[in-house]
Amino acid sequence: MRRWSDENDLWLLTPEEYTEVPDGTVLLSVTGDIRVKGKGYIDDDTRGGCLAYGLTPVMAESQGLMPQFIIWKLRS
Repeated sequence: MRRWSDENDLWLLTPEEYTEVPDGTVLLSVTGDIRVKGKGYIDDDTRGGCLAYGLTPVMAESQGLMPQFIIWKLRS
């Protein structure tokens, strides 16, 4: 997991972390697109080891993923 930029709080997922995200999770792309894992197309191209999709802490909290989000951040 890596922070996209200092201007926002989007944390990008690695492909391994993405596999741990449950279907139905709302993800945000670096371009601002919103996708739902398992329902919409999410490009698996990686740059710098991360996908172009991730979560903000607010998104993680609202979807019950904060414990996993913290673990991902600690691993990075």
